Amino acid sequence: MEVKTGGGELQPEQLERYLDIARDNGFDALITISNEIPPVPGQHPTPIDKRRLRKIALHHVPWSEVLTMAVMQKEYRGIADPDQAWVLGELIRHLEHPRSGALEFSDMGPSWVPLRDAVSAGTLRHRRSAGRQDYLPRRCRGASSRTSDDPGQLAGTSA
Repeated sequence: MEVKTGGGELQPEQLERYLDIARDNGFDALITISNEIPPVPGQHPTPIDKRRLRKIALHHVPWSEVLTMAVMQKEYRGIADPDQAWVLGELIRHLEHPRSGALEFSDMGPSWVPLRDAVSAGTLRHRRSAGRQDYLPRRCRGASSRTSDDPGQLAGTSA
């Protein structure tokens, strides 16, 4: 597992070394957590040589998704054990703190400027993938979970 906070970016060379180590030690996957947003859901935000992914899976979870899952579990599904509920509450409190570096968001990705320009020029054409800009509404829904009593709003659906 590789974890970055703040503006720390996942480096291809580092991840490729970790994939080699994982393969040599019989692991099935490498998991990364960072503030980087995948270009499309399910795709890793860091370009990796595909040959290294033949035997080892590479998964990425943005910090905002970790926070959203934690809040949904604690606030809407509940936790029976009071100690576990306290620990999860402390994790949520930590992740929401500005100095944790877990929720820094400052970049819409390389596709944002051409998208914005195409909208302004009226030349935008429908494509299968919207890229990182698709992630912002999902991220905002997760961040707004603390102010909503409607679990359907968390998932982006209406009740």
